[in-house]
Amino acid sequence: MLDVVDMEFMDRGHSRGFKIGLHPLEALLDAWRPGELTVLSGPSGIGKSTLAAFLALLVGSGEIPTLHCSFEVLPKAIIKKWLCMLGEKGFSEMGPQDYSVARRKLARRPMYILDTYGMADMADIRRCIYDAVTRHQVRYVVVDHVGFLRDSAADSEIASTSSVMRELKRWALDLQCHILVLAHLRKQKPGETKQAGIEDLRGSADLFQIADNVVLLNRDRGGSSMKARVLKCRDDSGKEGVAELSFNPATLRYSAT
Repeated sequence: MLDVVDMEFMDRGHSRGFKIGLHPLEALLDAWRPGELTVLSGPSGIGKSTLAAFLALLVGSGEIPTLHCSFEVLPKAIIKKWLCMLGEKGFSEMGPQDYSVARRKLARRPMYILDTYGMADMADIRRCIYDAVTRHQVRYVVVDHVGFLRDSAADSEIASTSSVMRELKRWALDLQCHILVLAHLRKQKPGETKQAGIEDLRGSADLFQIADNVVLLNRDRGGSSMKARVLKCRDDSGKEGVAELSFNPATLRYSAT
């Protein structure tokens, strides 16, 4: 183990992972590191799935093989989002040439998508992820979202979430890939207006303990500015803080404000 630490000491200043590609978030997390699990959460309808799809596209555009597992959004809807992001136009606004160019760009990227929808069995998802890493050298995996992965042996939703998160973390370590998992917040009580915090995550204690990084999104509904609050970053190369992002609803792309 000293040899491993020696190599890291000699390589100080260089990231141990691969680029995130979105500067405000990269300035805090530094990189997507192999073997780590990141939780991305925020209120319903804030754009978690779109941001996760954009982050996957940025990683894939950096020639890092990527697997997107979406159980809440149909696979073809994710692909349409990627085409809009690459074509920088709404899907209905694309002409034949725009679509052809965006399609070629997407087809050249090492990006894969799980062709499934709805509740999923953990054993099946494990086989798919391990197969993707073995056959396609996938290093970045998006799971949208944790609520669709259930441990049938668990006696409560919280226990199931804890078991699923521990399995995802084990897979990340075993495969030396980075897993980004989306999680929902609990529903706010009537009249509750406070800014969401880590305690509002469903199964917050286990999510926070198991995850290496926790990112919570805040945005006024319909607004173009978003705050990505890094509430936890376990690695010393990253730090907690707020990434200010701007969202373009026409292209579905995020950028620095």
